[in-house]
Parts: sequence; structure tokens; C-alpha cells
Amino acid sequence: MLQRTQKYLKTIRIFIVSLSLFSGFSYFTFGTPPPDFTIAPVDIRFSTENPVEGESVTITVFVSNKGGEARDDIEVRFFEGTPDEWGLQIEKGDVIIGLGSGQKNKAEVKWRAKAGSKDIYVVVDPDNAIAEADETNNQGYRTITSRALTLPKPSQSEIKAAIQKGLNWLRTQQGELYVLCPDGHENPAFLAKSLGRCMICGKPLTEQQVLKKDNPETKGGWNPVIGPGATALALMTFLHAGVPESDQTVADGIDYLLHHAPVPNWEEWNDSYDFAAGILALQATGNKEKYLEKVTYATERLLKMQIRGGWGYGAFPDMAHMQYVIFALYAAQKWGIQIPEEVFKQVADWVKSMQREDGGWSYGGLDVGSPWAASSYGSMTATALMVLKICGVPTTDPQFQKGLEWLKRHYTITSNPGAYDWHYYYLLALQRAMTIPPEQPLIGERNWYEEAAAYLLSQQRPDGSWEAGAQEAAIMATPFAILFLTKAVP
Repeated sequence: MLQRTQKYLKTIRIFIVSLSLFSGFSYFTFGTPPPDFTIAPVDIRFSTENPVEGESVTITVFVSNKGGEARDDIEVRFFEGTPDEWGLQIEKGDVIIGLGSGQKNKAEVKWRAKAGSKDIYVVVDPDNAIAEADETNNQGYRTITSRALTLPKPSQSEIKAAIQKGLNWLRTQQGELYVLCPDGHENPAFLAKSLGRCMICGKPLTEQQVLKKDNPETKGGWNPVIGPGATALALMTFLHAGVPESDQTVADGIDYLLHHAPVPNWEEWNDSYDFAAGILALQATGNKEKYLEKVTYATERLLKMQIRGGWGYGAFPDMAHMQYVIFALYAAQKWGIQIPEEVFKQVADWVKSMQREDGGWSYGGLDVGSPWAASSYGSMTATALMVLKICGVPTTDPQFQKGLEWLKRHYTITSNPGAYDWHYYYLLALQRAMTIPPEQPLIGERNWYEEAAAYLLSQQRPDGSWEAGAQEAAIMATPFAILFLTKAVP
């Protein structure tokens, strides 16, 4: 009898193990109680309790296990607002690696404060991947109240002065800049700042002087050793700010772009980002007679790269590539270059198919997040609306309206809603989406340009640059800010 009982229990356990392999759920052995994860409001903590709008806040939650041991990774997600009512997921969440019986461990994310009171929800094991004794106590929330950032409306003269100050700083960044470590090793300046240490010997670089190489091959570029992208972005910035093509800084930049980039022959380029950036820089000169042939060639190469309706890395499109490529095709059209209607139709179909249930968009497909967000976020949603406009989708289209409602619901100019990074990239995407005809001066009742311009002027550094964290170094953030302020469109 005992042997039959043991055999019967063994059979049940094998069945449960087999079921777990197919369902993705964890299992527990008979005699071992399942885990029970719990959260109470007191377990949710903020690094600052009364932040100013836009301030960085670390949100920490302490998860308790009142049941048996959990050996699997435990996913923890954070939301701004109720998860079941399109609450905005904060970053990609965090993971607790196992949790013993009676133990407590923490998970945390970074969040940029929004004005007013916000309910911050935390959900443990949101997909019920781990079988628990009680599945109803995995969620908790706390309210945080942030002070509104009140800024004066800037005058046109103040905006122009900020643009000029930013351009002056950008001029100082042209050429091949490097830093010497204490042992004499050369480090590209952009890497020295981000790493803080010598890439060869590891010694600190914090107090080292930035030097410039006297190299005719790289003197016209920005971050010239890594490709044409930063140079094209800087050129767009100068030209849309009204600096003429004859200006020496601009002339040197165009010479680098056409003749001295790491791969100087455009026929050997293979990156859609490079072609798009090149089109945008040359078209911004307004010199159609001189650069039409080069822009036409780059446009034709881009059209041949379209796959599955769009552009991206490898075989799958992504919204970040759309930001540049579709904007570049829009610029090419302004010079009379014909873009087949089918190209824009395929793009619009792909973008519409990628819209999430909450109305927003993410970096890639519906099941693909990004390194910065797990679901919809501001920069990609604004990009999608820009793309739909360029593709001829009317602003009355239900999906366009649903995306616009997402921007209204999560409106802010002090952060990239749904993501911690790429703030100025978001502002630029927002400006393009709202400025491309038909122009939309308001989001809801908010004047997005006036509010964001006031914010940008308040954030400009004494040397004229802007910077928004590790992802947006000054060499990118400064052009993004100036392009926003100039309302740059082809």
C-alpha cells in the first residue's frame, strides 16, 4: 500500500513538472508550501518625498515572502497610475533573484517626478509566473506629491540668445577631440566623459584637459572617428538656426561629410541612419542645385533598404529608425524627389499595426520593448504621430487621435513619459510631430512649445550646452535642444 501511494505521488509530481514546462509556471513539491509575496504601502519608499517636477526619484519597494522558498527570479513592475487602467509603466521594472521563506528583499527603479499627486503602484510577479499561496496580495501603492516647476514665459530675444549661446558651444566641439590620461594614453573626448577612466589603463580622467588634433581629415567633423551621424546632426542645427552654408564651421562640416567621413564614399555606406542624416544635413542648406544629386542617391538607397514596411537593424523595423528615415524622405520630397505612394502606405500600415492598446507606441513590435521602457513611451509615441502625418494619415484618423490622447494623458515637458532617458530626443520628436502640417500648437490646452522652451532655457548650462544624463551627452542633447527651439522642419 505504501509503495503504491509513493508511486502515485511521484506520478502527480511528474505531471506537475511536465505541466510547468509547457505553461511556463513554476511548481512546488508536495510537502513544501508555495511562496506568498506581499507588499504593504509602508514597503514603498521614495528617495525624496516632495520632489520638484522633473526631479529624479528612486522608488524602492521591499517585497516580503510569507510562504515557502521561491528559487525563481521574481519580476517586479512599477506603474504611474493604476495598472489596470492604462497606468504608465516606469522603466522596465526590476527583478529579485529568489526569496527565501520569511525573507524580504528590495527592487527599485528611477522615475522623474510629475507635477501634482501621483499614485505609484508596485506589482510583484505580475504575470503570475510563480504559483503562490495567495495571488491577491501582490500589489500595493503609495501617493507622491510633486511641486510644479513654475517658469516664466521666455521672450523671443531670450530664445534667440539661448540658441546663439548653444551654437557657440557647438563650434568648440568640432574636430577630433581627445583627452590624455596621466600615462599619456589618448582617449576620444566623448568616451573620456562617459567612462571617466582611461580606456587603456583605467586611470581616472576627471581633471584632464580636452585637446584637439590638428588633422585635416577630421577637422570638420563632430565625433568624427565614429561616423557621420553627429556631424550631420550638428550641421542641421547650424543651418536651421540660420547660419549660412558659407560659414567656415558649416563649410568644414559639409566637406567632412562629403569627403572625409570614416567611409568617405557614400556608395560604400550601408547604414540607413547615415543616409537619412546625410539627406537632412544637405537639404537644410537649401542649395538644391549643388546637392540634389547626392540627396537623390541617398534617397534611392534608403528606399531599397525598406523591409517589412520600415527600417531598422537587420530584418525588423523599429520606431527610432522611422524618426530619421521618414523625416529624411519628407525632406527629399521638398526637393521634388519622388517617393512612391506604396512606400508611405507600407510605413503607415506598419506603424498602425504597432500601436498598443493604451494608444501609445514603443521602440519595436507589440511584444518588443526597448532598453529604456517595457511598453509605450513618449518619444516613440510622438515619433509615430510624426510618421503618420508624413505618410498622409489625417489627424482625424481614429488611431492618430488615440495616440494624441496618449500624449495628452501623459503630457509633460520635464521628462520622457514612460522612460527615464532620452528626454531631449522626446522633446524634438514632439516638436516635429506637432509642427509638421497641419500644425498643432496645443496638446489639450497646453502650449507645448512655450512650456518646453521655458524649460530648456532653465536647463542650459553656463557654457551654452545642454545635457540630459548618460544617454544624451551634450554633443547630442545640445543639437536636440536647438532644433526644438528653432522649430526645425524641412
